[in-house]
Amino acid sequence: MLINIERELLSRDFSKFVRGAWHLLEESPEGNATEKYVHGRHVDLIGSHLSGVRNGDIKRLVVNVPPGSSKSTLISVLFPCWVWTKDPSASFLCQTYSHDLTLRDAARSRRVIASDWYRARWPHVRFQKDDNSKQYYRIHGGGWRLSTTLGGRATGEHPTYIICDDPLSALEGKNKKKCEEWEEWYKTTIASRGYALGVRHLIVQQRVGYYDASSVLLKQNEEAKLKGQELPVHHVMLPMEFEPDRAMVDRGFGGDWRTTEGQLLFPELIGPKEKETLYRQLGTSANIRAQAQQDPLLSESQVLPMDKMQYVEPGERHDFDLYVRFWDKAATEDGGCQTAGVLLGIKKMQHDTYRYRFLHVHKGHWGVDRVEQEIEKMANLDELKYEGKYIIGLEMEPGSGGVFSANATVKRLRNFTVIPLRTGKSKLARAEPLAKALGYGEVECVRDAWTPDFIQELTDAPSGEFMDQFDAANGAVILGNEEVDKIKKAGRVTRSKKSRMPRCKTRGCNRYARDDGYCCTSCATLDNLGEMAGDDDHTADCNATWNARRRR
Repeated sequence: MLINIERELLSRDFSKFVRGAWHLLEESPEGNATEKYVHGRHVDLIGSHLSGVRNGDIKRLVVNVPPGSSKSTLISVLFPCWVWTKDPSASFLCQTYSHDLTLRDAARSRRVIASDWYRARWPHVRFQKDDNSKQYYRIHGGGWRLSTTLGGRATGEHPTYIICDDPLSALEGKNKKKCEEWEEWYKTTIASRGYALGVRHLIVQQRVGYYDASSVLLKQNEEAKLKGQELPVHHVMLPMEFEPDRAMVDRGFGGDWRTTEGQLLFPELIGPKEKETLYRQLGTSANIRAQAQQDPLLSESQVLPMDKMQYVEPGERHDFDLYVRFWDKAATEDGGCQTAGVLLGIKKMQHDTYRYRFLHVHKGHWGVDRVEQEIEKMANLDELKYEGKYIIGLEMEPGSGGVFSANATVKRLRNFTVIPLRTGKSKLARAEPLAKALGYGEVECVRDAWTPDFIQELTDAPSGEFMDQFDAANGAVILGNEEVDKIKKAGRVTRSKKSRMPRCKTRGCNRYARDDGYCCTSCATLDNLGEMAGDDDHTADCNATWNARRRR
């Protein structure tokens, strides 16, 4: 009777099953478990999602957790054993990057099923004698498990579950070509396996690269966001250290329970000391960001996926929420780095996604005074086109010199909205928002005379000779995102400082005033005579400027 009650509880609750079966996983010759079970709350969260997978409520699941979280043991080893307690007809196609690893997990799973503990509770789960190898075994009831690797056996088998656990090695996951090879194999060889049976797909890994296997399913969510559709993929994303702005959202099966920034995921087993040891083993900050924090940056050899850039003709219409001209200042006249001002249009879409278009680049080798003149010249030209939706961004270098230079520009351009942006992150880290937007097909660029040089510099960064346009482009995206969010939150478009300038004081005139209070010398004369200004009572320069404003 007690075994019956326990059997029902274990079959219903994956976390309880894990606790009960753990001692069977790694046994010494004396029959004692060599690894004591330590429970973490992530096991409950993963278990809740696996229940959703088993019940058919989740058809696509990506699990990204850091090293030491027992992801392979939970999903590749114990999950099939748990499913078979209720459904011995279920079948599993399991893939990893290593032949030895996939056979290891298959053998550990088989060890659990063959144990006295398991057989006493679920005697109906028995191996077929004629199909009982490490790579492929069947059980009575129709269920089976096939273990394979990239390019290995899969065709002809129609599973209920497809589990890709560490589909690529850490080095392969950083190689775009290798990731594309895996994606092609996945889509053409195994993604359609079991389609008619309502197959469930699980990708389980610590993130290793920007284009790794997880991105194959996760970009389905990004496409759904753009279309305003329900997200097809459930994502268990748990970084080693909690980041509030990236917290996993609860979609009905639980979310990240942590509330304090930096709070560890599994402190019962991986505390501060163990974390530091792990970080030393991972080595680079890029590896830590990817494998520990589940937030891979593009590798240093290929920062931006420029093959994803979309192009439009110069005359194609646009109506963005905000236009940002971001400047990376160099102040050198005789070669070397250039001052670059990149103009970007930004529109915030539904579901917190953005659309971007690079509209213009103005750059050159200029001295200090000429730099400020060029920035002001472009500000006046941009303001005529984008009045009320235009801001200027500046990179504020660390140190007193950078602050002084930024403040000098702000004072000089006091009639415009000028926002200095502190550069606390590395160049590669600042490129992440643009890299992700490019990857999701959200970035356009106007075809013009400046375009080839701009695209080439972005393609070559950071190993190219110059990074001025690269830095300005990334600054425009970061600052633009921040300012558009403020505009949307306020529920209105913020007018630029220039649009709030005083109007001409001549009666009948509503044009912007110069420092003397008039828009032009004709209006000043009319006001002195006590007469009202009409549409034709202006200088040619004044009419040209005003008409340009109205045609924007």
